[in-house]
Amino acid sequence: MKKLISLGASLLLLASACGGDDVGGKDSLTAAIENLSEMEGLEMVFTLQASPSSMAALDSGEDALSEEDAERILNSSITMKTKGKTPENAQAEFVVNIDGEDDIEMKFLDETFYVRADVRGLVETFGGDPSSLDQFEQQATAAGITFVKPAIDGEWIALEGLKDLAQQQGLPTGGVPNKDAFVRAFEAAVDEEAEVTQGDQDGPGTHLVVDLPVRQIYERLLPEFQKLLTGVPGATLPPASEVPDESVRLDTWVDDDQLRQVRLDLIQFAKFGDEPVPEGVDELALQVTIDEFDDEVEAPEDAVVLTEQDIQQAFSALFMGQTEVESGSA
Repeated sequence: MKKLISLGASLLLLASACGGDDVGGKDSLTAAIENLSEMEGLEMVFTLQASPSSMAALDSGEDALSEEDAERILNSSITMKTKGKTPENAQAEFVVNIDGEDDIEMKFLDETFYVRADVRGLVETFGGDPSSLDQFEQQATAAGITFVKPAIDGEWIALEGLKDLAQQQGLPTGGVPNKDAFVRAFEAAVDEEAEVTQGDQDGPGTHLVVDLPVRQIYERLLPEFQKLLTGVPGATLPPASEVPDESVRLDTWVDDDQLRQVRLDLIQFAKFGDEPVPEGVDELALQVTIDEFDDEVEAPEDAVVLTEQDIQQAFSALFMGQTEVESGSA
């Protein structure tokens, strides 16, 4: 089922540009895609939709989820806000909310990456020993890695000059796909390949059911996908011939010519392979709610700025630690 969730998440992210109006026609569907591309920015909130018993039944092994842990997951979400059409003016913000608390936050603007995490809270939430963090902090500080303490304490960490750093490390710097090109490719794929009918489920607007042929959609979007991996050594995408020649159902809700919500049933992906749906799993879906983001991503105040020397020192310390471990086990 983990493979189903991974594949479903990819398809759901793509299909978040899909919608229509109360007649369910192709013209309305493609118009909704165009409306998304015309927005200044997008805000998308991702959640899992299931019952606690269905989540707990996904894995019956020793590390199986309790219904209490399953409830925590179902009360969690990932919010993504994006704005800007070029790498120079791009802004992005990601918030991972776990059981009602914003435990992980990431921001990107002005070629600076900001990150903050409630490390101690996360360790406690998932049954870890918080005292191990103190030991790690002491070891890092002794090695001269001073930013570990504020990171563990939940302070904002800023990594500046990402483009220059990526160039020095031989990583890609210009492989971000053009948003408008991606939207046009998806619009053409949906217009020529998908089928749309009106549904009857309640939600934030008119319910439309979209039938998506996975292989054909993937083949049309493959050139834009490949731009994501430009310059990444060894990174490749499978050819369209290896993608299942199947169709999947996507539920969408549209209000006032705008796509408001998308839901993808993950159980339907069981037909793609030999892995059956575990007994007791009767509901499992990925859902995204969509709105326009017309605000600004703001840089956090008093962030601890990492210099290039800090990063090199951290890598050196990690490398030396790994070398000592390997020497001791030899």
